[in-house]
Amino acid sequence: MILPTSFGPAELLSAGCAFQASPAATGGISVVDALSAGVALLLATLGALTASALLVYSPTKLARDDAGRGLNEYLGESESEYQVVARLLMIGGVVAAALFAWHAVPDHHALALAGVVVLALPACGVVPALFAEQRAERVLQVTIPLLRPLRLMLRWVLVLPTLGAARFVLRLLRVPDAANRVAEPGEIAGDILAAVTDSAQETSLPDEERHWIENIVELKNRRASEIATPRTDMVALPASMRLDAAIRAAAEAGFSRYPVYRERIDEVVGVFYAKDALALALDPAALATKTVGDVCRKPLYVPASIDVVDLLRQLRATKRQLALVLDEYGGISGLVTIEDVLEEIVGDIEDEYDPTGEQAIRVLEAGRVIEVAGRTRVDEVNQHLGDVIPGDESYETVAGWVFASLDRIPKKGEVVQVGGVEVRIVEADNRRIARLRLALTEAPPLEASPATGEKRATGS
Repeated sequence: MILPTSFGPAELLSAGCAFQASPAATGGISVVDALSAGVALLLATLGALTASALLVYSPTKLARDDAGRGLNEYLGESESEYQVVARLLMIGGVVAAALFAWHAVPDHHALALAGVVVLALPACGVVPALFAEQRAERVLQVTIPLLRPLRLMLRWVLVLPTLGAARFVLRLLRVPDAANRVAEPGEIAGDILAAVTDSAQETSLPDEERHWIENIVELKNRRASEIATPRTDMVALPASMRLDAAIRAAAEAGFSRYPVYRERIDEVVGVFYAKDALALALDPAALATKTVGDVCRKPLYVPASIDVVDLLRQLRATKRQLALVLDEYGGISGLVTIEDVLEEIVGDIEDEYDPTGEQAIRVLEAGRVIEVAGRTRVDEVNQHLGDVIPGDESYETVAGWVFASLDRIPKKGEVVQVGGVEVRIVEADNRRIARLRLALTEAPPLEASPATGEKRATGS
């Protein structure tokens, strides 16, 4: 480049800068445009990082420190606006980078655009998504303050109109707006269970803790009638029983609370607390003259259809440990305690008064042979043997399934074939089945033979 001799220092400096930045001086590439394309791509990455973090961040984690707590409250009102700002920044940054690259390499436009695409895919797609998934809360603490001025400048010009147009399209498509949508309780429970399952697969969440969480979520679907001790298994005391006799009965049974009935079990008048009788144990006259009905407390009644969560609320509100379950006719269906609710979460709880060796389910051969109590629920049996017992509204327990299949009460020691399961009655009386052994059979179910008298039956 030849310069006139009349050029002064300022003119020489200006000409030198123009020479260095011109495409001819840099092999056909504009340095300023190339740098501008890089800056635009960085801004696009910032927008992509913010948009990804807004999708996966946890408000609970964000609110753990003071700075995050304030940001959490702020995002609660403007999260959707920042989603728009972040995506506008990402799109605008990529477009600007492409335009600058186009001008930076005037002789190879296609190559310049291809370079922008190759850089934009990881910079605005995979990398921000993966990074935000791991550190979403930290990302927002850094990026939201940077985007706040841009949101204020573009709010009325681009952000709100874009949000309005998006919501209008969603209404046309009959898609509810996520901001105003109220999730159903069942949907929330399903989301929680899915999150727990995903966490168990991706992290080291122990199986026992995962089952506890799942059981807590499922409590809403359980009814009091499903977890209650049946009336036939209840230990109740007559209201006319003297206190000294009641103390002996309580010592033998090992419970601390007993329903108190007047003439028959459906006429429950209260609940007897063993500790109330112990308070009078040093008064022989009171023990000999007072009855259980004199010291019993007012009972709590709940319908059989109440779910376990509402049952727990009532027990807490009334400060009770025991509730009597009523059937649809007003009769006593059974009783339920706080321990029954807790066992729905953590499994069977045995204390020093529980008989040894009498687990509700005893596995004899994994996946094939089990011994169960008659009042064990059908779904619990199916967890061990597969879905061998069909669901039906006419029964809830394995004993009820046998009754419904045979239309009679089997005797102790009897062996029957019900569907694909061989059922051996271990303990029973003329009213109920206490324990039974279930074994999967590969042979087809057999009909009872009147000629041989073989005690086998087929049921569905």
